[in-house]
Amino acid sequence: MSGRFISQADTLIVFPGFGGPGMMGNAITLFHENANFKRLIVGGIHPKLIDDNVGTYALLHPEVLARDPYSFVPPTQVFTQVCAEHTKDQANWIARQCFEQSVTSAVLIAAPFHLTRAYLTTLSSLHNVGCTDDDLLLIPHAASAPMTKVFPDFGLSQWILLAGELRRIRAYQEKGDIIPDKTIKEYLTWLEQQLGFAI
Repeated sequence: MSGRFISQADTLIVFPGFGGPGMMGNAITLFHENANFKRLIVGGIHPKLIDDNVGTYALLHPEVLARDPYSFVPPTQVFTQVCAEHTKDQANWIARQCFEQSVTSAVLIAAPFHLTRAYLTTLSSLHNVGCTDDDLLLIPHAASAPMTKVFPDFGLSQWILLAGELRRIRAYQEKGDIIPDKTIKEYLTWLEQQLGFAI
């Protein structure tokens, strides 16, 4: 996503997912490169990943983010979920933070293979807490990671993981965790109008 559009947001939302320190490091770099960001909202990591990957994952509270490998000095507002069971759990918590903090513009960053599901799930959760299209400009942004990158948690490349994500999106739409296609199209059409380019 071009910096021109990122500069329209004052909040960075992070889905740390399965990227480990590299994923958070990518997000922190993006945060520091954009002086307009005033708020950082970080979704949680599954407790099992923390237990099984000592040294790869850590509880992402502000004190941890201030140390290596992140070396992040918190801005005025830092919100960290720490632990989450799944993407919907992350999205629900993130949506509540956005609603409570009256966030009106944000960039959502996630691993490339996970970005679409994280984005659509967050849109659904925002609708559920009462954030309408006009309330929040949510800009998707893929972390810098090649699709051939093998994620250690799975031993699979992002190309293979992406196929699984596409199946989950349809399944979770049927479950009600993700907004229907019609609502997605309406929001993306509105977003294109706000940003002045096609998604």
